[in-house]
Amino acid sequence: MCPELRRNFQRSRYSARLKKLAGGLRRFKLTDQYGLSELLEGANLPTPQAIQERLSIASETLPDGMKASELAAVIHNDIIDPSPELSTWREEYSDLPARLASLSPGPEDATEYHRLIFKYLGGLFDYDLSDGKIEREIDSGRQRIDLLFRNSAGEGFWSEINSSPAGPAVYLPFECKNYKNDPATDEFGQLISRLSPVKKMTVGILICRDVGNKRRIIDRCHARLESNERIIYLTDSDLSDMHEFRAKDDLDGMDTVLHNRLEEVLLGAPKP
Repeated sequence: MCPELRRNFQRSRYSARLKKLAGGLRRFKLTDQYGLSELLEGANLPTPQAIQERLSIASETLPDGMKASELAAVIHNDIIDPSPELSTWREEYSDLPARLASLSPGPEDATEYHRLIFKYLGGLFDYDLSDGKIEREIDSGRQRIDLLFRNSAGEGFWSEINSSPAGPAVYLPFECKNYKNDPATDEFGQLISRLSPVKKMTVGILICRDVGNKRRIIDRCHARLESNERIIYLTDSDLSDMHEFRAKDDLDGMDTVLHNRLEEVLLGAPKP
């Protein structure tokens, strides 16, 4: 996907919200003299309380007998209706958290876990990552990467790490570990062996079910920074949180989850 896709998405989301707002106000023969459009610019939708506060500034213009709180509830309901694009996304990807939770850690479900994570990442980052491959061969077939995506982000977290002084991250290798225990030295060594500035792979992502000793995992990731090798780990919980954000078109919320994991690695300590 082109780098402009995410930016175009954000513009189209804002435009769609403005149309819904205008339509809702028009029903009451009103225009946006309250500055409500300003509340629609961010990733998150405004709360009914935030809308009510704006309406109360010019309460004398409201329809006779209607309170600001009542009109705010109507407008909020108008703008929260999902776009056709978001509705389609929800239909295709809404079951991912439940499917992931149904898989047991261990070798029996390892293949299904691997395939499901591929779909999960493709759904979460459909605006940022492209050309996904499963079991991508590298080094003349001597190694295989569990999942490989091309970093096509034009802005946001993935774009930032691609432009980092630590080196380009045009290609993003993901290793999936459906283990009961925390990933050990061998698993980190496997991912580290994939990273190379020549290959434009300086960031690796280790995906596992859960982490028991978070400090030990962070220490292993942090230790690679001196070699300009950045490793981030993600768990089932992280994927679930990002899915919840994506289902609301909140790309900034997804970025926050990723930034929190990177911050832990950079600072060498769990986030409070």
